[in-house]
Amino acid sequence: MTAVHDAGLIVLKQKRLPDGVAQKMKGDTMENAGVPYKSGKGVIIGSEYLRQAEDRWIIGTPTMPPGLEVLVVSEEKYRFTPDLFKGASRAQRTRKEDSTTITHLKTGADIVSDSTFAKSSITSTSEGKRMISAYIPQNAHKLSGKRDIQIIFDSELNLRGCYCLDKKGCEWNMYTIPITYILDRNGLQEVEKLKMVHQAKGKCAQIDWLFAIVKTMDPGEAILAVVILVDIDSVVLHLFVLSLKWQRLENGGFRNPVYVQLKKMGHCDLYSITGSAAKYVS
Repeated sequence: MTAVHDAGLIVLKQKRLPDGVAQKMKGDTMENAGVPYKSGKGVIIGSEYLRQAEDRWIIGTPTMPPGLEVLVVSEEKYRFTPDLFKGASRAQRTRKEDSTTITHLKTGADIVSDSTFAKSSITSTSEGKRMISAYIPQNAHKLSGKRDIQIIFDSELNLRGCYCLDKKGCEWNMYTIPITYILDRNGLQEVEKLKMVHQAKGKCAQIDWLFAIVKTMDPGEAILAVVILVDIDSVVLHLFVLSLKWQRLENGGFRNPVYVQLKKMGHCDLYSITGSAAKYVS
């Protein structure tokens, strides 16, 4: 561990991105995964939830790249089969919540809209979780343009394929179609459904998106993958896949640097994925 610290491959407890790294960042993948509505302050209506997203992504924060051009936001996909390793704990949480609340009686606009935000229903019911995962993509046209940025939402808003409960023998698996929004200082300029992209993954989708957005970037420009504390395994996933598949230069280095930012309460840790792969994995 000391070696990677000394080499600058891991930087812990940072309030902001290091300047030398931040200036190279042009792309960003982020798993939204409910963090804003669980820990955000002052969210009492849906329009406030949207405004806080705008503050984080468009106006920016000290832990976001100032020159960001492409942002991919991966929302949780609750309709897809959950990870087997999470199944037991998820079932326990469900039983506990169902026995102590009646929030499941709320539906539709009673849960989240421009003027409502029933946090207990959002965090403890299946309908609430599905609604909040699609709320920002559904209302992204209301974002005001304060910078030039392309935001791609990978969510359950556009579901395609089969809705059968019994998937055995079914030829039409369910997938989502992401949406891209292009904004500039005059506001929203363009909306496009990425019909050629059929996404059916959760956390691993962030790695898929790296290979999509890097095609628009020049050599040396970097990508930041933002994950939350409980998803530290993303560091290992990124390191494994990129060490095998990420485009290299003739000298064995990587064409575009990739970093994983592990977000914690009040600070973040930064991992140089391509730096670690070049030094220790190659």
